[in-house]
Amino acid sequence: MPNRLRSITAILLLLLAVSGAILAFVVGVSVLNADLYGRLRETQSIGFSDPQQPSVLLVVHRLLPEENAVEASIILAVQRGTPVADSVEAGKFKLRVSVYDASGFLPFTPLSVATLDSSGWRMNTGTQAVTSPRFAIPVSPSINGFPFDDLRLETGIVVESADGLALRYNASVQRAVPGRLLHASGTWMQPVVVLTRSPTEKALVLASSAVFLLLSAILAIHLVKRTERTTALEEVLALAGFLLATAGFRDLVGVSRASGTSALEVLVFGVPLLLVTGGMLYSMLRKERASRPLTSPSPGEIDEKSE
Repeated sequence: MPNRLRSITAILLLLLAVSGAILAFVVGVSVLNADLYGRLRETQSIGFSDPQQPSVLLVVHRLLPEENAVEASIILAVQRGTPVADSVEAGKFKLRVSVYDASGFLPFTPLSVATLDSSGWRMNTGTQAVTSPRFAIPVSPSINGFPFDDLRLETGIVVESADGLALRYNASVQRAVPGRLLHASGTWMQPVVVLTRSPTEKALVLASSAVFLLLSAILAIHLVKRTERTTALEEVLALAGFLLATAGFRDLVGVSRASGTSALEVLVFGVPLLLVTGGMLYSMLRKERASRPLTSPSPGEIDEKSE
């Protein structure tokens, strides 16, 4: 019976180890892929796909954190051989693409307008296209702070002819911003774009923050419990070194100063600073008390006590 129990336990442990190894492999591959995609351009389609219809590509070029916006451009293209392309090439038809802010920050105002006519024909590629100048689109930051600070972008895109006839089109979104992952949803007329950080970056920030917080707590405890004597200059230099290390760690994890203060900054930078400062003040007060000379009673007090 004991041998059978040991065998069953060994089999269960083996299955558990194999399952853990497979799970770790899958998670590792997904994390590495997400980190790789965060450095490349990424394009996602929204809605239907019809090669006979015009195509619209919204390109997000870079972030504008000081304005809570992103810099983007819009590309309108038609394929050669389609009825729309033939009409545009012959000069009988013009297409106009307009981009609006669907989040409500800048309502009713076109952010960018581009017109496609016969001058945009490209013989080598068989595509007729026009690119708008770059423009700023407001974004909605998530309520979560760094490193979970996702950016949500909502736009309204309208493609119409010169006489105001609205057309259906193939909508796509392309991310050119490095270090973020793209999640596109919504409809072809109102695409919704969410830019999020990769799981690798989030895990690295959280792990390094936990280590920094632990080291700061150990340093504060050491300042309170230490018995060796140090000079005031050494304590000031130690505090200055800790401040420099805190500033360097903030730059290392990439905390943005333009987006305000997050809970992670208060926990990782504010709390350790208070702990180390409190430990240093306690050490200075303890040293001050230890340096005071012990007062001995005067001869008159000795005579009064003897009487």
